[in-house]
Amino acid sequence: MNKLTIFPLLLVTILLQGCGVGADNDVGVAQNKPLATFLSLHTQYCDAEYSSADELVSALRQAPGFSVSENYDGIFEKSVENLSYAISPEEGGCTTDLKLRTSSKSKPYFDFEDINAALLSQGYHLKGEKKIRTEIGLNNQELKVIEQHYVTNKNNISVLVFPLEHEDQYYMTLFVEKFEMQGVSLSADEPDLIEI
Repeated sequence: MNKLTIFPLLLVTILLQGCGVGADNDVGVAQNKPLATFLSLHTQYCDAEYSSADELVSALRQAPGFSVSENYDGIFEKSVENLSYAISPEEGGCTTDLKLRTSSKSKPYFDFEDINAALLSQGYHLKGEKKIRTEIGLNNQELKVIEQHYVTNKNNISVLVFPLEHEDQYYMTLFVEKFEMQGVSLSADEPDLIEI
């Protein structure tokens, strides 16, 4: 082959590799700083290799920028570019939270399709169909949310709850099941009921 034939083939190969399935999505996530920060914090803390909720709490107490929430018990908050992200270690796992809008007139930072595509590009797999259900917002009003289950790339079950409306009144959450419930025996017989 001559040089004129090889060069165009090489150029096409390079362009096709750069346009891989995950490449465009990774660029989209990187350009959306709130989404990138949310996923980074979730990966660094909730989906990390901590063996217990206590170990995660200890790590969050030492992590730069995190502080214990004044409003909610057991939640650690971190402000990044004026957005507050929250990590909640729990006995059964860990939740990462973000309020998607600061007011009813502001635009959401990202939508369900954005975070769903980002999770899939990180190796998550859908587990079942997404469900639309009703929740109660911070203003005690009902709103619709999407609930989607995933299997993470570490083989954990993860649940995304994403508000479809009134995003300033509800925290989007990504929960990962990971810690065994401490002090609870799931195999014990149920206690006998005593009639009083």
